[in-house]
Amino acid sequence: MLDEVLRPAVRVRVTDRGPSGPLVLEVTDAAAIGRLRAALTTTGSTGAYCACHGDLGFDFLDADDRSLAVVGFHHAVTLRWSGWEDGDARLRDGRAVLHWLADQGLPEPLAQEERRRHERSEAQRVEQSWIAAAPPVVRDLAEVAANASHTNGVIPPDLYDRLRERLTAAFPGPLERTGVLLAWYGAGTGRLSGYPVHEAAPAPLLAETPIARIVETLLTHPDDDAIAAGAIRHLRHWKSRPHLKRDLATIPEALRARLNLS
Repeated sequence: MLDEVLRPAVRVRVTDRGPSGPLVLEVTDAAAIGRLRAALTTTGSTGAYCACHGDLGFDFLDADDRSLAVVGFHHAVTLRWSGWEDGDARLRDGRAVLHWLADQGLPEPLAQEERRRHERSEAQRVEQSWIAAAPPVVRDLAEVAANASHTNGVIPPDLYDRLRERLTAAFPGPLERTGVLLAWYGAGTGRLSGYPVHEAAPAPLLAETPIARIVETLLTHPDDDAIAAGAIRHLRHWKSRPHLKRDLATIPEALRARLNLS
């Protein structure tokens, strides 16, 4: 239906940041407009609307300079048009639109999408590494937590109890269990903030672990970089423990220096 509406178009105005943004490109070549129409082929409605205004807007005009349709381009994935009443439409090949833009002398949207793809790929690799670092006995729960990062961003509350129960059964020795938790917590991005939601899964269990047990675990494994990484991440986060300042004061100075906590 959209393609039929666009058939009389002799000019396309491309705007940045959605249909109401600044003009960045204008095309009047008939063959190029035809290729754009083909690139905008959709495969059906998503049944929903993207929350943003879109990355780009395409305003198609006829020979009398009348606007035939204004189309919003969202993340190289969907299109928005007022002629559809049941949500945005899914593009058959969003990258075809980006390549069309590059051919018209506007390469940045394609370059931006390439960066996004690289970031998504890297995030997926790190996520899989974090799941693999989870103790086998709770790896399925790690996947549940990871799924939360892609849905509502909230780890199911009962997951912590299930983690505690399984880890206690699999590692009855408190020091071994603490070491396992620290090593897992140190995996993934390793960031102190701005990390994916799922990487916080071990945090509540570490928060309830006595600081003396964490210290003993570190002293028992002086050369274990994975355990040290988890301890650094845990103890350098300002909200990691109910009484963090007091707990930090109990850590031997040499260990504080090793963990860069001084």
